[in-house]
Amino acid sequence: MDKLGIPMAESGRASNLQEALTIAERIGYPLMVRPSYVLGGRGMEIVYDEEMLKEYVAIHQWGHPLKGLSRKKTYVLAKTQSSQRVLF
Repeated sequence: MDKLGIPMAESGRASNLQEALTIAERIGYPLMVRPSYVLGGRGMEIVYDEEMLKEYVAIHQWGHPLKGLSRKKTYVLAKTQSSQRVLF
């Protein structure tokens, strides 16, 4: 994307809470967080602060053994330009 001059949001990959917190500190909130193995938005959330990030990782840290998903997940965190908090 850099070669093509296409701007991209800052991002990073984390495999545990500490890595996620380090990335969040580097790129700032709000963040779009999702499991690395999904592309369609399933499991994606916008997190606005450290407490929400901790809650997200606590809830999503394990795969679903009955569905054959890995029990260890990697997360993708990307800076989002959302300036308003959206509640669902």
